[in-house]
Amino acid sequence: MPASASRNISIGDKVPDFTLQDTDGTDVSLDSLSDKVVVIIFWRAGQERSVEALTALETIYTEFKEQDVEVLAFSSEEGGLEPISKIKQSKQLTFTMLHDKEQKLYGDYGVIGIPSTYVIDKEGKLGYYYPGYRDDYSRQIHGRLEVLLGKKTLDELQAELQPTEKSELSEGEKKAGRYLKAGNRLLEKGMMELAVKQYEKAVQEDPDIFEAHLHLGNIYLAQKKIEEANAAFSQAVKLKPKSAEAYTGLGYVSFLQGQQKEALEMLQTALKLNPKLARAHYSLGRIYEEQKQIENALKEYKIALKILLKLEE
Repeated sequence: MPASASRNISIGDKVPDFTLQDTDGTDVSLDSLSDKVVVIIFWRAGQERSVEALTALETIYTEFKEQDVEVLAFSSEEGGLEPISKIKQSKQLTFTMLHDKEQKLYGDYGVIGIPSTYVIDKEGKLGYYYPGYRDDYSRQIHGRLEVLLGKKTLDELQAELQPTEKSELSEGEKKAGRYLKAGNRLLEKGMMELAVKQYEKAVQEDPDIFEAHLHLGNIYLAQKKIEEANAAFSQAVKLKPKSAEAYTGLGYVSFLQGQQKEALEMLQTALKLNPKLARAHYSLGRIYEEQKQIENALKEYKIALKILLKLEE
């Protein structure tokens, strides 16, 4: 990480405050978010990598927003708030988006290129800067948030990221990637049986391909192949111990096997990792319903429905 993040701010510097309007017409300032870790992104509509970065931040925000993390997106679109609102709606973004009409903040922060992402600690100091958008964007921003929240040390993060920095994939990994993409396309078309064959080929080529194991678990569940689903989700959790989706799958498998205590533990773990995962709330509701805890069941069903309706807005 360079000592200088941009023309005007270095790592460890106090960042400039601001007051700008969001898409609801509400004034938002950085000072009002004291005691929170804040991710700031400068982006531009019509720029593909900007929109990809926004989409990646939405996933990160969903995981961290209950943990004193906020995301603010700044644009200086000539059309004002209207094009910003359209992007927010079309991409189902839930974090705050603001309009810097005069590009004052761009100047104050010394923004060099678009997109540019700044991660600010709870003391209002710059903790990390990421210029542009590349394949490692999500890993880097996610990891830096964990460091600033005290979940891991910088050395631990760097040790985790190092193995992913391969200059070239093995032939098996390349084949696995192709099988995974083929499976995803078939799954989108509802061709579940054919998708399974592609995912199974993917894990044969690369046993560490997380996404294929997760998809297999979900399909096996739909096919009522409980043992196969259990194996797939277990491997997914092993590969990615912080996957709320994988824990949710394991929880539902345990529920179907009559292991309600284990199911509750798995689903509660999933919701700690991602409190906004509708499927986990629904599965928890099923368990409570089975236990005749009707009020708790209704509560979880309502939460799941609320999350789903919000996603469809």
